[in-house]
Amino acid sequence: MNQMRSHKSLLLVAINLCIIVCVVAAAILNRQYIIDKYNAWEFKPSPEIAQIANDIGLNENGRFYYFASRPELDFAKEFNGECRSREQGNAILGCYKNQRIYIYNVNDERLNGLKEVTAAHEMLHAAYERLPESDKKAVNALLEKEYRKNSDAEFSKRMDYYKRNQPGEEYNELHSIIGTEFADISPQLEDYYKRYFNNRSQVVALHSKYSDKFKELKQGSASLRKELENLSISINNASLKYNKDISNLNSEINTFNSRAKNGDFSSQEDFLNERRYLIKLTRKLEQDRANINRYISQYESKRIEYNKLVDESNSMYKAMDSTLAPAPSI
Repeated sequence: MNQMRSHKSLLLVAINLCIIVCVVAAAILNRQYIIDKYNAWEFKPSPEIAQIANDIGLNENGRFYYFASRPELDFAKEFNGECRSREQGNAILGCYKNQRIYIYNVNDERLNGLKEVTAAHEMLHAAYERLPESDKKAVNALLEKEYRKNSDAEFSKRMDYYKRNQPGEEYNELHSIIGTEFADISPQLEDYYKRYFNNRSQVVALHSKYSDKFKELKQGSASLRKELENLSISINNASLKYNKDISNLNSEINTFNSRAKNGDFSSQEDFLNERRYLIKLTRKLEQDRANINRYISQYESKRIEYNKLVDESNSMYKAMDSTLAPAPSI
């Protein structure tokens, strides 16, 4: 009887040990999930941080990664302490650092949507970090194909920046860029992003809201610059011709005056015909001069318009750059 009790006790100990080992193993295997679950549960988002999750169309899974990363909306001083720019002229809008999301609190109505897109971009970094290697390999292949389809000079320049400053993270960045900025992607990749978004088009629309303004300013300034170049050529060519014609006219007037003084005209009619011809040339040159002045006026008007577009674009870029924030008042 005692022997049976002893066997039962040993069996219970063995079962308990097995349960403990299984629990520990499960905890080790799911360590990241447990940490994320705790962080998401403990995190108390501000009203603006919570609203961003709604505005970018996150589903339950996307919201989980977003809140588990304890997103923080910071003004310049605090933001620059966490997210440092690696190259002058390349503004940093957010970063994913030590499994936390930091977003620069841009307060400029022209850039509405920027904070939201930045939040979605950084959330996708958190999601990519947690992908199993087999999933990453499959997703990377889809991202590569999408990049080749959409790559242009500007996109290539952007990816070159990441190659220089974050080597080995190119797919991680593509994962966030394509997921938040491109509307027309492959069905397979669109299906993949449904892991995080109820409606990915919401965040893409927010991106278009401010990026289209930059495109309009860029296209408008490029068009005006071309017009200014053409007007400058027209003004120079017209001025050269005008000066040459003035010189020829002055020479002809001097010849006319000399002939009149010396009585070289055969008749009064001959004299009047020559005089009328010179008056006609003078009036034509006066019209040419008026045309040149009109060109100059057009040039000045377009130059002012061009400078306004450039100033507007520079002002928007400045608003995005946390390192250019105004100094605090004393």
